[in-house]
Formats: sequence, C-alpha cells, structure tokens
Amino acid sequence: MPTIEEDYSGKRESRTNRDYHLGFRFTMRQVFLNKGIWIVAISMFFLDFIRTGFTFWAITFLFEVQKTTVSLATYNIMIIPLSGSMGALFSSWVANKYLKERSVRIIPVMLFLLVIVCWFFLKASENNRVLSIILLILIGFLLYGPHVLMATFLPMEYASRKSAASAAGFVGGWAYVGSALSSFLSGYLADNFGWNSVFYLWLSGGLMDAILMTILWNHKPVRGKYH
Repeated sequence: MPTIEEDYSGKRESRTNRDYHLGFRFTMRQVFLNKGIWIVAISMFFLDFIRTGFTFWAITFLFEVQKTTVSLATYNIMIIPLSGSMGALFSSWVANKYLKERSVRIIPVMLFLLVIVCWFFLKASENNRVLSIILLILIGFLLYGPHVLMATFLPMEYASRKSAASAAGFVGGWAYVGSALSSFLSGYLADNFGWNSVFYLWLSGGLMDAILMTILWNHKPVRGKYH
C-alpha cells in the first residue's frame, strides 16, 4: 500500500525509501512517553463524566425533577447528539481554519462554557421547559465539539501517523473508564444524596477537564519524519 503522502501526491518513492512498520516498541514510546497524549487521555476520563451523565441520566432527571413524561424527556435528550454534531463541525472548522497547530485552544474555551451552561441547567431550567431545551442544545454543542477533537484529531496531532491508532485507543480507553465510573456514581448519588450532588459530580469532571486542557494551550505537536 502507498503511504499517505504518496497517495495524496500521486508519486511513489523508490523501494529503498518506502515506509515500513517501526515495531511495537516505537508505538509504545510514542504513546506512553507523550505528555500531550497523557493529558488528553486523562481529560477524556473527566469529560465522560458529563457525556455519560447526560446520555444515560438526564432523562431520569427530567422525569423526576421537571415532571415531564418519559416520552417527552426522551425527545428532549435527543437534542443533545443533534446539536452535538453541529458542535463537532464547528470546533473542527475553527481548529483547521484559524488555529492550525494551536487547535487545542478551542477545547478549554468550549469546556469552560459547558460547565457554566450545565450549572444554569441545574439552577434555572426546573420550571421553564423552553429554557431547558435551549440549554440542552447548548450542552450538546459545547460537549461534542471538544469530544470529537480529543478522541480523533489530537491523537493524530500529538502522536505520529505510525502510532495514531494506538494513541486514539489509549485515549478512548480512559474515556470508557470515566464513563463506567460516572454511570455508577450518578445512580448512587441520585438515590442517596439527590440530583444536586449528581450535577456537582458532572460539573467537577467538566471543570477538571477544562483545566487539564488549558495546560496544552501553548503545546505544539513535535513534527518528525512520520507526522
């Protein structure tokens, strides 16, 4: 198979200079000794506190707190992935068009805004269903924009193309751990301490995520032979 560069340019390198597999050790170094990948992975752990929380528990919150029907609550939550797709397109467009190698900067901005909107959703939407829908649209937009960049774009930026798949898997693995922990803790807290404590769990995850991604504000990926 041709390399990415060959496929793009239509030119083939001589056989002696062709790309080749660099081995398991090289891949592990690119992932486990990479500061950027570690920060993105731990950030994904915290981001999935909010993502999983709203995906699996927001319907119950709307049913118990806002007294909506289950069917109406389900329709309301469908807004999150729909607006999230717009957020993913927006964040990717801004990153590619304006930020270039500083593409990570759009992520903490959207995450801090996400925390603020989630707090307003808890405090201001209980008796106002129109406001609740507007806030859910914003939550989806601000949630999936960073999520897509962190899960796919940044692993390719911070690891070489030789280890991009492994880096993405490493980041995704941390996300699944955060998702599992959030699912358990959200149910436990809702049953024993009320919904305020659940939202504070989600908000703390979002805030930690935003702070961690701010560390990468000036971080530029190292450009080597295989980037």
